[in-house]
Amino acid sequence: MTLLWTVFPIEQVLQTEPAIDIQELEVSVSGVKALAEKDSSGGYRLKRLLSTDPNDFLRPEMQPGQAVKVCPADENDAHRIENL
Repeated sequence: MTLLWTVFPIEQVLQTEPAIDIQELEVSVSGVKALAEKDSSGGYRLKRLLSTDPNDFLRPEMQPGQAVKVCPADENDAHRIENL
């Protein structure tokens, strides 16, 4: 049995968290890690690169806003994406 001493109403203390809709995914594009965010159509667009190589930022297919198709996660636990 757990006792909870608080000045807040029990409804507020035991309130459940709303379901979280995943809006961002860590993905891998041609071996480069990036963040992709869900857009209004349900697809994903590149948000930012998580790379330390300056040349990755110059590649046109890796510019923020590029539409991408998210594939199932692979053995590295990162989602693969393909440019549309």
